[in-house]
Amino acid sequence: MKKITAIIAAAAALMIALSGCGSSTGTQNSGSAGTQAPIHTEKETQRIGCLTCIGLDEDGVKKWSQNVAADGDEGEPYSESDTLVFFDTLDSMVMALGSGNIDRISLGYAPAKYIVDRNDSFRLSDKGYITILGYSIAVLDADDRGLIEKVNKAIDEMKADGTRDLLEKKYITDLGSSDPEAVELPHNAEWETVRIAVTGDMPPMDLMLPDGTPAGFNTAFLAELSKRIGYNFELVSVNSASRASALTSGRVDALFWMRGAYDSDGNALPFPLDSIEGVKVSKPYLLDKRVSVTRK
Repeated sequence: MKKITAIIAAAAALMIALSGCGSSTGTQNSGSAGTQAPIHTEKETQRIGCLTCIGLDEDGVKKWSQNVAADGDEGEPYSESDTLVFFDTLDSMVMALGSGNIDRISLGYAPAKYIVDRNDSFRLSDKGYITILGYSIAVLDADDRGLIEKVNKAIDEMKADGTRDLLEKKYITDLGSSDPEAVELPHNAEWETVRIAVTGDMPPMDLMLPDGTPAGFNTAFLAELSKRIGYNFELVSVNSASRASALTSGRVDALFWMRGAYDSDGNALPFPLDSIEGVKVSKPYLLDKRVSVTRK
């Protein structure tokens, strides 16, 4: 899997190379080579990049935005005139933003900050949306091991004893422009193995280092979770669009991650961003506010 920092650098190079070419709707360059039209105001039509959602198409995501805006958000991140462009990987979405094929990216603060910290051509835009995203683990309803219940108990324990906050501080908040440390998952021959789907494409939460070693907050969290519930975790690489099919087909036993919507107090809203029939979903192991990334 390609390293996200290399992709971000390539995106910047593409943006320079294409500076004299037409870009996507409403963001075309003027007749003078290298002169770019001003960035949109929030009321203008935009092409907005989003990671593929489970169970929601463009109309569904816009409806989701309207539903969660009722929680108190002033304004909505998507207007009726905007075009949502779905991507199966964060890498490809960053490339599209750098080349001008989309006007902005809509995603959580943690990956947005990771991108902006590594590319001087991008900036982070925080409109102060109240509704936040929560990332959870999912298993099929047919799973009879009580895995979700064990995961929920471990999440509560990690929050109570400060372990979750320490992991978030080390692997997300204080990371800056550095790469996260590689994380080795525990293995015990007496434990049952759970095959868990990861994208490796949501840094700093989930990524692969250049040598193919998994790293990031998610992997560190799984390592701690493994020790607490007594399961081996076998990482299975999937892209964002294949998460649901990987679980329902039996290719994996668990899905890591599914996105839900939560209010400012951490209470679940009845409008998940990812939705699969016939699954049990854990408590969120990480909450993240919604922001955008644009070109400067």
